[in-house]
Amino acid sequence: MESHGLRVQADTLDHGDGDIGQLLMQNAIVRGAGVLVTGAYSTPKARQFIPGGATDAILSRPLLPVMMTK
Repeated sequence: MESHGLRVQADTLDHGDGDIGQLLMQNAIVRGAGVLVTGAYSTPKARQFIPGGATDAILSRPLLPVMMTK
């Protein structure tokens, strides 16, 4: 992304037992990000209906614009 003129910052966060999706979004907001760019992991068809994980949290309760890639 930097090669396209975008400012990028990577962080390592300790989420303990908290909601990692909310932590990622809150960290992005605190750092002044205009968008959260993250990977989305696919699961086998049988597991797609099981909620949970950062992807589900980000998609179900977004706090800022999100761009996901697979």
